[in-house]
Amino acid sequence: MGLIIILFTINSATVSWLNNSNASLWEVFISPCGTAPPTATTSGILTSINPYLFTGLNPGTCYNFYVRAICSNSDSSNWSTVSTFTTLVTCPSPLQLNATSITTTSLVFEWAATGTANNWEVIALPCGSLAPSATTVGIATTNNPYTYSGLNPGTCYNLYVRSICSA
Repeated sequence: MGLIIILFTINSATVSWLNNSNASLWEVFISPCGTAPPTATTSGILTSINPYLFTGLNPGTCYNFYVRAICSNSDSSNWSTVSTFTTLVTCPSPLQLNATSITTTSLVFEWAATGTANNWEVIALPCGSLAPSATTVGIATTNNPYTYSGLNPGTCYNLYVRSICSA
């Protein structure tokens, strides 16, 4: 059976498969990546729906998906080969960071927002400094692009931005 991952979100995934038989009932099985594949005696979820929606998944988690046809009460196919997907993270990092309009003491910092974030934290650190940790405090902003001012002339800076998705 050919497996297809149609859509995945932070806590769900819609999966589909090519029906290589006349089956109208299937058994689907999902497990975190790194766990053993299902065996002939493994029980999954019976469904007559293709595509199938898995819900209640954990954000940012890798999952393995398998399906098999139920041919009769006493006969089923082997489990399919594995198909793997990862659910989205709840608060993804901004992408495509870019600095423009650079002067001796300021610059305009912009990025591609991802997910549902509309609040960010920006940090400018002198080159060679350690990267900010999860507890490093930056400047909170709702502005994208953000004008960073008060920089020291002739100083190299590394710029960082992170999404703030909840209070």
